[in-house]
Amino acid sequence: MEALLTSDDVRSRFVAAGAVQPLVAMLSDNSMDAKCQAAKALANLGHCAVGKRILVTAGGVPALMRLFTAHSGECQEAAMAVLVHVAAGEKAREELISGGISPYLTAMLDAASPTTISHAVRLLGHLAAHEDVARALAEGFVVKLLALLSGDHPDEVNLPTAFAIAQLASMDERRRFLVEAHVVEKLLRLLNEGSYDCKAEAGSAFAALVGTKDKRTFKKIAAHMLDAGVLTPLLAMMGCSHENCATQAARVLTALAGTARSADVMLSQGALRQLVEQLRAPISPAHAKRVAHVLQALANFKRTEMELELSQESAQELLLAALQRGHDESRPRETHKAETLRPKGGAGHTVLPMLTNLKPGRKMLPMDTIIRTPRKLPAGMAPLPPLHCFY
Repeated sequence: MEALLTSDDVRSRFVAAGAVQPLVAMLSDNSMDAKCQAAKALANLGHCAVGKRILVTAGGVPALMRLFTAHSGECQEAAMAVLVHVAAGEKAREELISGGISPYLTAMLDAASPTTISHAVRLLGHLAAHEDVARALAEGFVVKLLALLSGDHPDEVNLPTAFAIAQLASMDERRRFLVEAHVVEKLLRLLNEGSYDCKAEAGSAFAALVGTKDKRTFKKIAAHMLDAGVLTPLLAMMGCSHENCATQAARVLTALAGTARSADVMLSQGALRQLVEQLRAPISPAHAKRVAHVLQALANFKRTEMELELSQESAQELLLAALQRGHDESRPRETHKAETLRPKGGAGHTVLPMLTNLKPGRKMLPMDTIIRTPRKLPAGMAPLPPLHCFY
């Protein structure tokens, strides 16, 4: 059966036909081979969202825990593979915690198999979203994660390790502990040397670290990250073709520009020039929007200097052109001739068309908003709209 479950469509058909419940019942069979085969089939069906829900409601989690804790080797790994799929759900996570699975998973961190380590780390990452579990795991788990990042492990291990760090970094106390344990330097290796998937997962962990609302904690973490040298690899990530990688990098860069001090450090390290270089290369509308977000975050504190430098580099025109292309491409062919950027209301006034392909719910200026630019600029320089007009 496992060989048949090769696509989402086939999995969905098996789930709809009621294959999950008999497989859950087989987990309590007397035959060890039957249990293992049932767990392997459930691990495959676990890719289907409906299959996950049915597995949990049919009592599959307790049965899998019994299989995991009572046996070793192939059966244990198969049970873990199923639990990885369902552990993100609250009900399954509560069952795993109440069943006391954490010590068994912690012991698996020293296993020889990368697959076993991967499953154990990801499961512990899901469980660490619960405050009591995170407190119980505490320092020992973090030390083990750092050791895994320091070793020469494959992506199969690095990906769940970065994921677990992101889950741990959900509270300020743990954020500070992780930074003091030098997790930034360990994650930085993934940014510099990892695959695109590893870079994206590391970016998500960095975003979690700077996600604090406490200003003092944010300043400390942001300063540590910038001193460690995360800016250059993050800017390179934002310009790559891997969508998730670029998105995570833009999240971190936008967050890092959240204070005047960190924005000033970013500008002093050449962030603006590197962003302009990205604009000079062939750029997609999605990439242009990410650049605009980072520029706006920086401009919240250094607007005057940035407008002057962007004007000298012709970067605003490049950015507007990229955004306008995305606007035109998203509209029906017959309306492409319609709107272009045009002045309205005399000198010092600019009206920008709104981009219809932006996500709903975004705070944007009304269509007829007049942007005033009263600031005096050097001779021969045209007045430019504020950066928040770009997206």
